[in-house]
Amino acid sequence: MGCTWAPRFTHQRGSPLEVHSGRRMASWAREAIRRAGRPGLHFVSACPSAVADIAACNPEDGVRTSDGLMVSVIAELKTDYEALGKVAYALDYGCIRGTHGGSVIGGWAGGPEGAAIVSIADFLGAVMVYHHRVGPVYGDHGLTRNPGTVPTSSFNPGMWGTELTGQAIARNYMGVNGRFFLTAAGPGTEMQLWEVAALVIAGLSSGRDLFCGGGIRRYKVRPMLGSALENKFHAELGHAATGIKRGDANELVKQIVGKYKDKITKDGGPWGHTFNEIYDLETLTPRPKFIELYQRVKNELQGMGIDFKE
Repeated sequence: MGCTWAPRFTHQRGSPLEVHSGRRMASWAREAIRRAGRPGLHFVSACPSAVADIAACNPEDGVRTSDGLMVSVIAELKTDYEALGKVAYALDYGCIRGTHGGSVIGGWAGGPEGAAIVSIADFLGAVMVYHHRVGPVYGDHGLTRNPGTVPTSSFNPGMWGTELTGQAIARNYMGVNGRFFLTAAGPGTEMQLWEVAALVIAGLSSGRDLFCGGGIRRYKVRPMLGSALENKFHAELGHAATGIKRGDANELVKQIVGKYKDKITKDGGPWGHTFNEIYDLETLTPRPKFIELYQRVKNELQGMGIDFKE
């Protein structure tokens, strides 16, 4: 499952360029999926405007009826005609409405406790107004909480509030209950792997699934800043941690967060490495030093009691 954004250009909203960019984004994404050998992969279009998302819809080489359009709940508990336009078209076209939202600590909702309550209301609003079907309606108000301006979802006070929101949704809702991962550190770093570990274990024990709206990434990105390695780690750990008891997960997460909490700076953390630095482009396999790093973190998690399925 993937989520694809069309670029935001400096132009008047609703211009022909926005229509063109939405259309091309979808066709390029579909072609990339085809070349990767997974032509049936579900993906979600998340353009800023309704007109671009509508242009992205095409049963042949764009958003199909089995795919989705991403619709945002605006903090706090607001919507607009762009969002409602996406919903109206998605209902007529027949595709899935993927929704996401989350309250902001320190905003209109107040502290983390109030933000958790408003985040649950976000979810209820998404179901009633947007006809929510899939996506990270995640209450990830932790994104705003770190020493600086870089959104990060891997430590408190936002982390516990986000998981509390997930538990409330999981208890009362039978659908997909997603969780968005934004790390302070970039790919190819030990710090990012530990952040992913904390988020996976906390999320699963709180009734979350491992659908990630934007993938695992440092918020401020550079070209090619990402790889399949951190996502492979995410999937393997998720499989291994399924069924972990909440009390055990809580102790594990506290231990893991302690490994990187003091390394988070106002700029987030280490930038990490680009795809071509992590992977050999000829063989499309990770370079030895990154395989060694990957295995070292896995071994340490095994020592903590995580049983990886080989």
